[in-house]
Amino acid sequence: CLLLLVMLLLFCYAQLQVRQGVEAQLRNPLHAYHTRIRQINYEGCYFFDPITLEELDKVDLEAACRHHRAAFSNPAEFTLMFTGNAKFTALLPLVTMYLATIPAAPGRGGPMDCRETKPLPFKFPEAPVVEDVEVDMVSPLTQSQITFPVGLNRQTAREELWWLSAVNRLLETRLLQKLRFEFGDVYTVSVSSFFGCEAPSSTGKLLWGDVSIAFTCDPANKGRLVEMALATLELLQEEGPTQAEVDTLLKLETFDWENVTQENSFFHDVIVNGYQSRKFAETGDLDAVWSRIRDSRTEVMAVMNPDSLHSMLRQLFPYPCRSRYTAITMMPRPPGLLGRLIFKWMTSSSSTKAAIAIAGAGLLVVAGAAGAAAIRRKVAA
Repeated sequence: CLLLLVMLLLFCYAQLQVRQGVEAQLRNPLHAYHTRIRQINYEGCYFFDPITLEELDKVDLEAACRHHRAAFSNPAEFTLMFTGNAKFTALLPLVTMYLATIPAAPGRGGPMDCRETKPLPFKFPEAPVVEDVEVDMVSPLTQSQITFPVGLNRQTAREELWWLSAVNRLLETRLLQKLRFEFGDVYTVSVSSFFGCEAPSSTGKLLWGDVSIAFTCDPANKGRLVEMALATLELLQEEGPTQAEVDTLLKLETFDWENVTQENSFFHDVIVNGYQSRKFAETGDLDAVWSRIRDSRTEVMAVMNPDSLHSMLRQLFPYPCRSRYTAITMMPRPPGLLGRLIFKWMTSSSSTKAAIAIAGAGLLVVAGAAGAAAIRRKVAA
């Protein structure tokens, strides 16, 4: 009975912790913004649906515990990776004592095959999508994200990933020069790629992901900056990079590679991703996975020049870039009707400011008339 009571208390505490986490997410304007981005970019894929308090209240704690035990009770399915300058002779007895002594689950074999993973049903919108997401916040700060779909040829995906890394850095450098240093209109800007929706079990011709341009700015500048970012990529696709840009890019890539390959975290990620890769599932050779990564980079770096980067800018991104993209902007929404009118006036064009000023004046007149009527009624009473 005491054990059951302790388990019940632990369940209640865990449920309270999760509930507090969900409530904190619901209060966070960034959570609402990023949730909307994922809903649009992946066409409502269930994997990215936010957890609601109503759904949390329906969770069966006993069923959740049974699922957890079924998923993590068989040590034969574990793959443990240790990276760093560790003494294996001292480490092995500890691993044996605390992990190898866990009883194996009956009727279950070794590590699961990643090729049996169920792929996610996601798809990027076919036509451009532009949307403002209004969130309650006081700070006059806007975030914008422009996203493009990217499809890599599965047979040459490793090489194309290196090309994508290079064009992302090239685009980010151009955007920093133009949006931040030339015009001074953004606080930060970054370009990054994401392939987390693609499962190792997928067998399609293309490996689908996306590239996003993200920046923060003043709300009044968001439309102009989105246009400038699109124009910058458009110009790169039409004219390509200069030789000076490519020379700088090669130096930075070489410097980063020399530094990152000295870090334990880099090789830890290589090993983890290698074990989860389709190539390792097919060959069982982790060294072959690493050789493929290293050799593909060497091949790409050897032929990187303005012409090859120009070609990849058209091949990897939608061409023209305005044909398929999403531009989602987080717009702060001050509390109160009067506060929102003032905020709209401060972040709008001249013609819109005039309309908002008239609406605001009308609101003040109505409020004044209502106040005067209330005073007359009070005096009459």
